Amino acid sequence: MTEITTEPELNVPLFRKVMEHVTAHPEELDLDVWIAHRTCGTRGCIAGWTVLLSGYEPHFGPYDSVHTGYLTTGERVKAVAQRELGLTDSQASDLFFATADIDAVWDLIEEYSHGAITRPPA
Repeated sequence: MTEITTEPELNVPLFRKVMEHVTAHPEELDLDVWIAHRTCGTRGCIAGWTVLLSGYEPHFGPYDSVHTGYLTTGERVKAVAQRELGLTDSQASDLFFATADIDAVWDLIEEYSHGAITRPPA
């Protein structure tokens, strides 16, 4: 029997919600951490904001109460964000690990959504 595999479907509404949030609150975007609680508030990367805006709770362990890559469900932030956004493994790796700035993030999202999501005018 041949197994048929399909690509996940991109969650355009959630992508828009995440990008609207990080665009409106650039001080909360930190591409170097999944999720971090700082004295100035919560910061996170695209994956971090995806899970937070989807209602997941971060899990901070006893040895690091500032940064986390895990959720209270026991799942990793990356895995849940990839699933929630409907990204392939390759897309998730590029978006979560290979982007250095918000312009690179926008470029990838515009590509993945085939133009359905575009950056706001400057």
